[in-house]
Amino acid sequence: MNFTKQYTEFLRSFLKITAPVRIVVDSSDGTTGPIIGDLLEKERLIEYHLINGSPNGDFPGHGPDFLAKGAMDTLRREVLTRGADLGIVFDGDGDRVMFLDGAGEAINPYDVVRCLKDFFDPPYILDVRALADFTMPGVKVVEEKVGYYHIRRTMRKMNLSFGAEFSGHYYFRDFFFCDSGILAAVFMLNFVAGLKESSRSLGEEVKKLSSLRWAPPLDLQIGDGEGALRRVEEFYGKDSSIRISKLDGISVVAEDFAFNVRPSNTEDLMRLTMVAKHGKALDEKLAELKKIIRVV
Repeated sequence: MNFTKQYTEFLRSFLKITAPVRIVVDSSDGTTGPIIGDLLEKERLIEYHLINGSPNGDFPGHGPDFLAKGAMDTLRREVLTRGADLGIVFDGDGDRVMFLDGAGEAINPYDVVRCLKDFFDPPYILDVRALADFTMPGVKVVEEKVGYYHIRRTMRKMNLSFGAEFSGHYYFRDFFFCDSGILAAVFMLNFVAGLKESSRSLGEEVKKLSSLRWAPPLDLQIGDGEGALRRVEEFYGKDSSIRISKLDGISVVAEDFAFNVRPSNTEDLMRLTMVAKHGKALDEKLAELKKIIRVV
């Protein structure tokens, strides 16, 4: 039995391309290269260029983690050179994916959720770093702790159709409630093709969907993690208009900004995610928070 063909046919059943799309795909010398080739080679409306497409455990292209410094440089250059509508990069084992628009700009995974959510039935499941009450008002979202175990457990229990994490994991009920970078890419291809039908670009659409300003994810060295969380709750708890959640670390949602700060599951540090309505609020609140938690 040809399991690769069987898997490819399963993925193809979700592919609904309605207009010509030009893409560049970086498989990071990992497992997705052969699958992508089989999936796309007969799709007449998809023009694709595959880089780092042959599995190689030495990862000569840029390593298996697309978030490493410089890892997306080649993809970005190819997207710009070839005038692509979309850039796609998978990690080594293909469970995570990142997307670039036609200008070579990386798209925030939660903006990807905004792009894809209408393909699925709400509510959607997102990790606490989405700060969904602030970033997606009016969208039905179930928030959960960070991590595959927590997301998948709740997704199965509630029979949810779609979910995501900030790390680039996208979860699907139709994929056994598991994460799949390739299936996320299939739905993003469908979305971009839909935009092309009305002469819209991915970059323009993302800007329309959200004008929020995100701080780069920060890893903070804190001498006393429990004390830091306690000080955050005490400081922001004084304002009755601010909502506080302690589902995973502590999340604070205010009118102009929101953040989550939580202990790392694997390292002796705190991880901070912050978003604001404009750059001034982002800079001010980031500086304020660092003082409160006493960054070493």
